[in-house]
Amino acid sequence: MRSWGRHLCLLFALLAVAPAVFPCIGSKCVVLARSKFRLPFPEPCSAGKKEHWDYHENGPSTWGETYSTCNGNLQSPVMLNIEDASRSPGWLLQLGDIDIKFHNYDSAATGVFSNNGHSVNLDFNFTNIITHPRVSISSPTASGVYYLQSLHFHWQSEHWIDHENYPLEMHMVHKDSTGEQILVIGYVFVPCERRLGRLFFSRSMAGMDEVAEAVEHLADVGDTMSFTLAPQRVMPSNLRACGYFAYTGSLTTPPCTEGVTWLVREAPMCVEERQLEAFYNVRDARNLPMAGNARPLQPINGRTVLFLTC
Repeated sequence: MRSWGRHLCLLFALLAVAPAVFPCIGSKCVVLARSKFRLPFPEPCSAGKKEHWDYHENGPSTWGETYSTCNGNLQSPVMLNIEDASRSPGWLLQLGDIDIKFHNYDSAATGVFSNNGHSVNLDFNFTNIITHPRVSISSPTASGVYYLQSLHFHWQSEHWIDHENYPLEMHMVHKDSTGEQILVIGYVFVPCERRLGRLFFSRSMAGMDEVAEAVEHLADVGDTMSFTLAPQRVMPSNLRACGYFAYTGSLTTPPCTEGVTWLVREAPMCVEERQLEAFYNVRDARNLPMAGNARPLQPINGRTVLFLTC
């Protein structure tokens, strides 16, 4: 088997979530079991369960007492370092044997934007499966499609990239058609007009003004509003499936479900100071600023992290 075959196998082992996908066996990957798409999606993991956790008295160090999975070995977030990651070299795009694509992120939908006491969360209501934003992953040996469900923010970033922490991180939560397999895309934000290596940011993504204005109306726990957004307005303008870290982890909040596929973009986007201010003014159940809603870094525990190069 050619050397790149091992990388293919490794990538889809990361993307696999039991029981729909079997891991690589020896030098071969087993084909993903396909399931017929069905609507509606199952409710989010935490739906219907009263939550007794926060980032303070009932903070991350105590979560495992109520949610045992939070003590697991595949937890997120983690430190992501270029020098430690396994590179997926040029064959990823050149040979055409594997394909990761973003579809329909320019499609707008109206959803419910809310302050849930832990973050501000936008639950999308996409009703047309044809235009539903999704990530597709395919190769001769495996495939999967993950549909965007919601997005939320953490102010400080949860993932650290090359030993650096950022003031904001956005998580875009996706599920497959069964609702059992989860993929999260993470984007970190650097302050605009800050020079970062060769990068210089002059303004934020087009939709961040709209998001920040909405967040100003979500100051108190339980505040909700209807909000319409095309996701690409808060994403990189060039949606290419490279420049991302990929690893298997967990949800970063209880119940800390494991087997989550993470794609975290290495290059930051930017957020303006006045936009950050909107997040800093959001209050939690104590009626205090919701500062530090970020879980501490978790042990990597021998997991392989891939870096998808361009």
